[in-house]
Amino acid sequence: MKGKIIIEFLLALLATVSQAQNNNKFIPPESTTKTYSFALPELQIDSMFIANLDTVLFDKNDRFMNSRISNPNNRWRHFHIQFEKKDSLNYCITVGLYDIPARKSTGFFEHNGFLYWFGADTPLGIILGTKSKKQFSYKEPIPAPYDPPFWHLIYNKQTGEIEIKERYCFE
Repeated sequence: MKGKIIIEFLLALLATVSQAQNNNKFIPPESTTKTYSFALPELQIDSMFIANLDTVLFDKNDRFMNSRISNPNNRWRHFHIQFEKKDSLNYCITVGLYDIPARKSTGFFEHNGFLYWFGADTPLGIILGTKSKKQFSYKEPIPAPYDPPFWHLIYNKQTGEIEIKERYCFE
């Protein structure tokens, strides 16, 4: 997928340069971005779940996340959270940090300047209820190859504990 995007970008660049050489003037490629607007409910989330998730995501030794916390103007403030049931007690959680909201989620929770966007298969007991809906808008990002940081976690529904299975962050 990334390779395809890079190839398309290079082809567009070559076409633009070729056309500019023929016309002796540079015409930048058209870059219109679509704006998305949506409304989702604010979720009431179990405080133990958020506290355990914070412990994992905001490790004091993680320079990448510490730089995000210390910069209030940082756009990367959206945690997209997806659950996958492994057995009756355990779930795999995939958490990604993005610069855009998750319009296809069931709702969001705001905590410490970050927005947590929950997927459809959230285990019972994590979402305690909903509050009023909030409107969000964002522009479609320009396609660019980047890898957002991900965490792969294990959540035990009975104990509420969250363990790191894999941490994938660039520094």
